[in-house]
Amino acid sequence: PAAVYGFRAEVAEAFDARLQLDEADVGGIGGTLAGNALSLAVMRATLRDVLTPEMFAQAHALADRFEAGVQDVIRRHGPACRRKKPGRGRASDGIVSRGPT
Repeated sequence: PAAVYGFRAEVAEAFDARLQLDEADVGGIGGTLAGNALSLAVMRATLRDVLTPEMFAQAHALADRFEAGVQDVIRRHGPACRRKKPGRGRASDGIVSRGPT
């Protein structure tokens, strides 16, 4: 895992004034926020080369195909259910549940 935070200068300065780096726990080899060079390079490459508009278009097309297949199986074999597409921005995405189709 990797993560970064961004702060306004005054917030960063407030953290810097209170942070005791020698007391920070980074798990011995670095943690999620330790700034591991490899993790940062992978994050950059992912944001630049993987999470592209073309990838999202392909992912949404695959989600639509998957949803159609699941709905077909439900219509042919199962009780009334609905399938919500993954990745559409709601916490309940990706769940098959009972209810009207």
